[in-house]
Amino acid sequence: MSSEHQENLTAIKLITSAIGSIASAVDNMSARLTAVENLSRNIQQTINMVAQRSLHGRRPVRCLFLVHNVESWDAYADIYDAMLKADDFKPSVATVNRWLAGPRGQYKDEHINHDELTRLNVPHIRLNMPNSYEGLDIIKALKPDIIFRQAPWEGTLPPGFAARELNFARLCYVPYGFMTVRRYVTAEIPDAADRNLQTDQTFHRLCWRIFCETEMHKEMFRKTAVRGADNVICSGYPKFDRLLQAKNRPPFWPIPAQDEKRRFRLIWAPHHSVESAWLNFATFPEMHQDMLAWARATTDFDIVLKPHPSLFDKLIDTQTMTQQSLNVFLDEWKSLPNTALVEGADYGPLFCGSDAMLTDGISFIFEYPLFEKPLIFLDNGRNVGFNEAGAVGVEAANTVKTFAEARALCEHLRLGEPDPKAGVRNKVLSLIHPYPNQSVRKILDSIREGLNQDENLEYQQINLRSP
Repeated sequence: MSSEHQENLTAIKLITSAIGSIASAVDNMSARLTAVENLSRNIQQTINMVAQRSLHGRRPVRCLFLVHNVESWDAYADIYDAMLKADDFKPSVATVNRWLAGPRGQYKDEHINHDELTRLNVPHIRLNMPNSYEGLDIIKALKPDIIFRQAPWEGTLPPGFAARELNFARLCYVPYGFMTVRRYVTAEIPDAADRNLQTDQTFHRLCWRIFCETEMHKEMFRKTAVRGADNVICSGYPKFDRLLQAKNRPPFWPIPAQDEKRRFRLIWAPHHSVESAWLNFATFPEMHQDMLAWARATTDFDIVLKPHPSLFDKLIDTQTMTQQSLNVFLDEWKSLPNTALVEGADYGPLFCGSDAMLTDGISFIFEYPLFEKPLIFLDNGRNVGFNEAGAVGVEAANTVKTFAEARALCEHLRLGEPDPKAGVRNKVLSLIHPYPNQSVRKILDSIREGLNQDENLEYQQINLRSP
């Protein structure tokens, strides 16, 4: 090969490399321009909305419920229903995509939220477009006064629905689950070790109102949040009231009777926190085969598997199990005559139809005792522990350390022996559920009072600016 030809090849490679670099730079610049355009548009829209806002006393309050996790809709359903019946509120609902498991930033599954709300006859708009900022445009066009978002975790919703993007309206929050754990650990939030993620994330700081479960929780905000508890109202927990309504409905049990004798009915409710760097409550990986063997050996004992909605995805994402091994287990589980798998958000009737629960989870430890039935908590000994409210709730559970202990206690209950914790349950329930059937009224009254205070302040400011 001549030196001239070699020089030409070298030149061609350099030109090709330069073209690639230019193309990459253009793509990067295009992405930055798009981000700037989104930011500029959002700023202008927010300015327009603030300019158009009238005093709230002159029209019904527009309240938008943003649903990314329909499995937690029970915490909001009665608030929405009460607003529908009230003359001074105009509620609406929107469904969006979510991230619960899998690669970060892959938002999906809006259809799950849509399908369940459709089943529940809840009218809603669907904001499932790939660019979440288009959904934000629609929200701003609705001009909501208040937005309820279901979780403080920014990464669980697409970026267009982040707290800072929604802060043109008054943000409100009811915890999606009874706040029980001592602390959260996550690498996704840089300074997570220095603050309490249950009380002091960006979302909490920007909230107009946070409606907490008990005075113990309000005190937790007071001690651990930068804002303290200035935006926190102790309302009681509407999800508890919603769950208890299931007592007025027919109980549900998915396993058909095999004979005239009624079999003992156990719910097995495993948690999703299989990662050691998260909450670390889960026991499914080490005990699922034991549960399967137990179900095979005890055919006069029904067991319904009610997993956390994220469990199966987490098992695969963390490589704790392969999809094939999980499928094999589930196929075997569902093939037995005395077992079933139940998923979905409406589990109150299932609780009514059962006799006891075995769980390693968090929320169910406090929800199931509302039905005055025995609960067994399998403590793996490596979880992050409970806060003050959580420690009170755990008193109503029968805590065991091993599968063998859990099985032995279930067998005693199946034979008709009394629940060892029955005597302390009522005392515990009065602490974790202090305002039975009052939480929704307290929430709506607090919103009304807060808006009146804001309106009076706006009126005073207008007068001060007047010549």
